[in-house]
Parts: sequence; structure tokens; C-alpha cells
Amino acid sequence: MQNKVIIRYLDHKLLKGTTSDFFPHKQYMHLILNETKEVINVDIKTLKAIYFVKSFEGNPAYEEKTDIKRTGLGKRISVKFRDGEMLSGYTQGFSQERPGFHVIPADPDCNNERIFVNKAATVEIRLGNDIDEPEKKKGPEKTEEDDPMADELVTMTCPVCGVKNRLRSSKIMLEPKCGKCKQRLL
Repeated sequence: MQNKVIIRYLDHKLLKGTTSDFFPHKQYMHLILNETKEVINVDIKTLKAIYFVKSFEGNPAYEEKTDIKRTGLGKRISVKFRDGEMLSGYTQGFSQERPGFHVIPADPDCNNERIFVNKAATVEIRLGNDIDEPEKKKGPEKTEEDDPMADELVTMTCPVCGVKNRLRSSKIMLEPKCGKCKQRLL
């Protein structure tokens, strides 16, 4: 099956084309460019995201809705990319051990059918049913200039008690527990 995709690289380059051999666990995929029909080899690690689209043109005037509640699509997720773009939707395959994951947009009427996100292109990933609520800040947040050892912050909602837990991405592989009920977050 040929998928229409728009590929965004980490360096902001954009390509449009089709692919039939993208798999999240593979390092490379082939892209047939829309304009020239040239086939190129794409290294997944160099990408920001792969947008699986309904059409290449889309509707630039359409304003995507992020507050639509949908069932059966997995956990709510909010992603902030390094370039400032925000993405909101649902995921069934997020894991800190994997280099990327799929997001199904919250808005079924938008041009994106799904988006594969390269985790290296993100600065914040929030999971849970209450991601639309703004986080409460407890003083000034440190930047990478203040702390060169800082890694990305992730907010995870406890599946047992519903409390939001904020932790560093480097701690997720240590099987974190909820600060309130002490149950595993993953």
C-alpha cells in the first residue's frame, strides 16, 4: 500500500512523496518524490516527523482542533517539538525505549491521518487524559544554559490514582513509580 507522506527533517527541509516500506523499527525507508518520481533512501534518525496525509495540498486555512475527545485510539499525548510546533492526539505505542512513536491527531477532519514522531526532535512529551490543563509552575524553570546536564521533562499521569507525575526522561527507563500511590507509571 502506498502512503502519502510529508517528511520534515531536523534541519527543517521538507519533502513530499509516497512510501510503502516505512516501519518504525527500521532505520531507513524509501520515498518516491511527488514531483520527480525519483526514489530516495531516507534515514529515519535525520527526521523530525513523518506526516501521513490525506492530500499533499491540505487546507492552509483550516484550524486544527486539539480538544476533541475520541475513544479507542489509545492514550492522550501532547508533544512539543524543538522548533516550537505542538502536536496533540492519541498514541498506542509510546515507549521511552523506542526512538519514535505514532500519534493519531485529535481532530479527525485535519489533513494528517497519523504522524510518526522522532523522539530526538522533541523537548516535551506529556501523557494522560488531562494534558490540556496547563501545568502549574513552581518558580523559574531552568534552561539548558543554566544546567547543561538537563534532559527533557515528561509529565505522566498515574493510571491508578490519576496524579500527574513530572520526571526527567532519563528516569523513565528505571520503571518510575507514582509519587502519591507508589504504583508503576508504565
